[in-house]
Amino acid sequence: MADPASLLPVYRVEELRAVESAARGIPLMERAGIAAAEVAMAMAGDRHGSVLVLAGPGNNGGDAFVVARWLRAWFHDVTVVFRVAETDGIAAKVCLRPSGTEPKAKAYIEVSSLPLKPGTPEADWQATCARIDATVQKVATDFLALALGTVGQTPPPGGDKLSR
Repeated sequence: MADPASLLPVYRVEELRAVESAARGIPLMERAGIAAAEVAMAMAGDRHGSVLVLAGPGNNGGDAFVVARWLRAWFHDVTVVFRVAETDGIAAKVCLRPSGTEPKAKAYIEVSSLPLKPGTPEADWQATCARIDATVQKVATDFLALALGTVGQTPPPGGDKLSR
């Protein structure tokens, strides 16, 4: 059985409140993201190579974009993959990759659907294409809002519209 003294909290309530108040003004997502980026840096050591960051939907995905931003600032080549759950036989993901020597990144959206059988009516084919287009637009809108949200910005009106 564990020694009861070893089960004491790391911080007492008053100590935790002091830590929280010292960080007041820094958004929680930013604090979580930089802490995770620091852990990743410690794991990488002196190697400043490529890093893959997997970002899910919601606030944890936002934390991943903060991690990616800090790792990029610390001279890592960062690729972010943002995957959307499969719905109605269509799956999509966004890959955000460094853009050569430019200080920016490019986003690539990859979409897949269940294959259509030979002889599928044209109307069914067109309906599948429309669902794919709608999925891609939703992924782009969600991705842009999440990525810009990590730096406290919102997409400009129409900034999420895609072209082929």
